Amino acid sequence: MAGYSVTVGIEENKEIDFIAQRKGEKLYVQVAYLLSMEQTIAREFGNLLAVQDNFPKYVVTMDQTAETSSFKGIERIHIKDFCLTRSEMESLGSQLGADIPFTISGGTAIGTGRGDQITPVLSRGSYNWVLALSSSGLSTPAVYGECDRLREGLQVAPPHISDVLMHALSAGDAIALGKALSNDLQPAACSLKPALRLILDVGIDYGALGGLVSGSGPTVAFLAENEDHALDLVVALTSSGVVGNVVRTAGPVPGARVIESA
Repeated sequence: MAGYSVTVGIEENKEIDFIAQRKGEKLYVQVAYLLSMEQTIAREFGNLLAVQDNFPKYVVTMDQTAETSSFKGIERIHIKDFCLTRSEMESLGSQLGADIPFTISGGTAIGTGRGDQITPVLSRGSYNWVLALSSSGLSTPAVYGECDRLREGLQVAPPHISDVLMHALSAGDAIALGKALSNDLQPAACSLKPALRLILDVGIDYGALGGLVSGSGPTVAFLAENEDHALDLVVALTSSGVVGNVVRTAGPVPGARVIESA
């Protein structure tokens, strides 16, 4: 319900689960897990029928056999058909944070603009990553400010998509991908938190195919050759004493999705 003001309460002395309003528009929504009992049907539809206006009214359910239908002007609809489309979720997510749209789309993608404009990228295979986490954070505005300071007076090329990186992804070549990893904010993050340089050096010394500061930091990501190599890298980084916490993961993975519905 992008752009709507949503309230929960009473309308015409009847309890309505959600009342959504936007610029003179109004929607009434009742939510019922299942509509298998007559008393449930009477309650959910009856409360909406008592509202005497011509704004849209919905009963949203998770009935597996539910199809969109109408009863006295009230739409009965399955939740999967009522929810936002993926593009609508990405658009709404970009208003919450630049990194939200990618968590919705998942996979492998290029982020432009503030990182919120997502374009899927052809990628083969799965990649094993080891993440070195920090016990203290870095201010994103401070890192961008330090980046501006370090670049002052320099001729900086406009951002571009690395052909080498794209080829490595399309070929499923982890070694080439490791060599192509880069982050323009890394020098600034390391300037503000010099310990990141040591972490990067230790990871490479222990055989990582590549490493970089993730975003504005302070997490450092290392690419491993395979799952066994990732486990070895976790053990090595943990025992080195320069990293507070180390985790491993693999990707690409799908974006936000329903994993189970009753």
